[in-house]
Amino acid sequence: MATSHIAHLIKSQTFSERKIIVIRRMLGVSYGENTLVLPNWRIEGADNPFSIHLNPGVLSHKAFPVWIVIASNAVSLLFLGSALIEYLQSFDQLESFFGPVSISVPIFVWSIFLLFSFRKQLNEANENYRLWIAKSAAYLFSVPLNDNFEQSIYHIRLDVAEMHRVKTDINHARKLAVDIEDKEFHLHAGINWKGIARAAKSFFGKGKRSGGSSITQQFCRSNFITNLRPTLSRKIVEIFLAKWIESIWTKDEILEAYLASVRFENGIYGVHRAYRHFFHDTPETICRWEAFILIERLGNIRGMFLGNRIREIMKSQIENGIISLDEAESSLKFYETFLGEHFQVPAGQLTPMMVLEELKSYSYPQN
Repeated sequence: MATSHIAHLIKSQTFSERKIIVIRRMLGVSYGENTLVLPNWRIEGADNPFSIHLNPGVLSHKAFPVWIVIASNAVSLLFLGSALIEYLQSFDQLESFFGPVSISVPIFVWSIFLLFSFRKQLNEANENYRLWIAKSAAYLFSVPLNDNFEQSIYHIRLDVAEMHRVKTDINHARKLAVDIEDKEFHLHAGINWKGIARAAKSFFGKGKRSGGSSITQQFCRSNFITNLRPTLSRKIVEIFLAKWIESIWTKDEILEAYLASVRFENGIYGVHRAYRHFFHDTPETICRWEAFILIERLGNIRGMFLGNRIREIMKSQIENGIISLDEAESSLKFYETFLGEHFQVPAGQLTPMMVLEELKSYSYPQN
């Protein structure tokens, strides 16, 4: 099919242009911003290979051949269809109301199909119809998104690769992230509807304040949505984006990318950077008490020690055997040591030592 051939040529040209940019950057050459130069529609500049998109847009100069093919196809079908109808009508084989106008609808549908097929063949590596829906929802609700999803995913994969390179064991961080942020992470398909229901209930003042976002939603919000102001429209777009991510990555990949990219503190993104920020070291293994501090920061990025919340989380985790009382004590002593440097205790909140005293006073079930 001609449209497939054109799509293949566009992909080949785009990949070649991206390779040129990569070679330039490897040589340390910067050409500035991406610009289009007439009369040859030549790409100049561009320091980022992903600034050249596979899909140039249906109204771009690269798509002109497709429009010519579709128009030629439509005109040919119209003439052939009209001639066939006229021929059949001459033998009274067809009702008189069938004419050129009546065949224009299927021709229009066929043209749309060709255009859709062309567009689909120019999908980026991580693009599918779910992302189209998410972007359409963002446009409809005026929720600003990241300009270049492929670039964002590329950098996220680099962060994940760096975690693998230094061979840091983050298993404890994985388990605590699921336990604290999204207990049903491995059970749902990107959306924790129970969490959303709890959040809605708390929003209307009928329960304890709760965020409600799944780990997948948090990941999408951190990496693909530029305006983080909490609104209903943003939450709707998050849901569509979460469905998209769940369709292209496994649960393990999502959790790994989440830990490698989300915000742990103001200006601190990724578990490795967060560890260096708090513990001033690059770890081989993030132990449980350290992992607790890091993961607890995900829900509290403003440097506050929310003792009441931490007490409830620790109490639940000790009861369920996720952390021990000794590990909780190590975390709380760290909080106490760095009060003033990393953490502040707001009015009405328990201090680290007060939390420790209460935890020691509880009677825990024997596991």
